[in-house]
Amino acid sequence: MVMAGTSGIAAVASISASATARALSARGASVSGVPRRAGESFRATKSSGRKRQKCGALLGSLGLEVDTKQVATVAGTALSVTLYAPVAVRVVREKSADGLTQSTWWSKTAGFLVFLIYAQRNHYPIAQWGDTAVLTLESAVVLSLVAWYQGKEGDEEPGSFDLNFFGGIGALGVLGLLGTTVATEPMLAVAQVGAILSQKGALVPQILLNNERKGCDYSPVTASLALAGSAVKVFTTLELANGDPLLLVSFSSGMALNAALLGQALWFGVVQDDKNLREIFSEDFRANA
Repeated sequence: MVMAGTSGIAAVASISASATARALSARGASVSGVPRRAGESFRATKSSGRKRQKCGALLGSLGLEVDTKQVATVAGTALSVTLYAPVAVRVVREKSADGLTQSTWWSKTAGFLVFLIYAQRNHYPIAQWGDTAVLTLESAVVLSLVAWYQGKEGDEEPGSFDLNFFGGIGALGVLGLLGTTVATEPMLAVAQVGAILSQKGALVPQILLNNERKGCDYSPVTASLALAGSAVKVFTTLELANGDPLLLVSFSSGMALNAALLGQALWFGVVQDDKNLREIFSEDFRANA
């Protein structure tokens, strides 16, 4: 009798517990009191973590690793490849460089050349200065185009280079030769400071010319890319060049000056010329009306 009663009590308790569990489950809770949704969220998080681990393992098996330094380097190089192309396209399309200053491009070319020599002589990895080599070449190309079209007399075709241009190119050649051979570390440091002042100051005449003309012929695409590229270079300098203070000053000032040029392009385009953003940023590549 006692055993039978005990079995009956156990059966009732089992049925009651089962019913309670079903009731709690229906209200979104487990027997332990943990909400079902929280449990599902935990399981989803674990599943997502396992997927990320599998993805990482798959990339590792393929020999691929996500490295922020490498990503920044690739981004910087991609930006540099296209940085001054809009300026060159506009000059060639319009067959005129009246809205640009030669001094800007002389300073840019010389400055990038010094940056390149400084990085190489300090044995920084190519990831840090590869894009600088591209920018040195691009600046020289734009400089040549500006000098060529500004060498025209009136509307005559074609343009021409004057003796000052050839003298300047010769001076750049001598600078490169001395910088890569006989220049000492103190000399390189002084040259780097001078390059920062001249190369970043190179944008000042362009900013002043824009204010004088009440318009901006400097490419807003180039200004935007330069702004983004300078930000990337700040990161790569911190990671790959031991936070070199001279380079950080250079790229930080570049961000500020290119932001000013972009602001001018947007101000004169939107407020003065009543253009929308699409028209402003596509103007480098559109034929004149």
